[in-house]
Amino acid sequence: MTRFIAAFNHGDTAGLDQLIYDYSRYATDPPGEFTSPAPVKRGDLLAYFAQRHQAHERLTLEALQFGGRSANDFTFEFEVTRSADGLGPTPYGGKGAVFCGNPSSALILWAMGREPFLRARLPLYASVAALLLAILAAAAVIVWRRARPKKKGAARAVRPEWIDA
Repeated sequence: MTRFIAAFNHGDTAGLDQLIYDYSRYATDPPGEFTSPAPVKRGDLLAYFAQRHQAHERLTLEALQFGGRSANDFTFEFEVTRSADGLGPTPYGGKGAVFCGNPSSALILWAMGREPFLRARLPLYASVAALLLAILAAAAVIVWRRARPKKKGAARAVRPEWIDA
């Protein structure tokens, strides 16, 4: 994963050539939409990667979770931040698979799509939300204290009349 992302980000065609299986599937949404329901040739993917490098596309790995392993491959899920010309840093989630064969491992599947947020950052989002709630609560207490009527002087104790009798 890290070698693939590094080669992708640097436009390293030779490195990508070593990491991509002869016939792989790749999918992403715009910008630079690419969908391959059937496996495509390595050369087609390398040309696409070169085009995306020209558009300054970058991927930043945010989270990686290993899935299962079969006889010849293993699967994984990932979260990345994707950016390119015309696309600010945007969260993407996806799935992938690596073929584990001789002489080395190669990527056979990479499919990613836009996400509303990164699940890997949920604890951070929760901390920010808790901080905002605490600030709002403190502000509400301050406003409430300033808005209530002020008492003039201390109240005198009133003695019931029956005590004097």
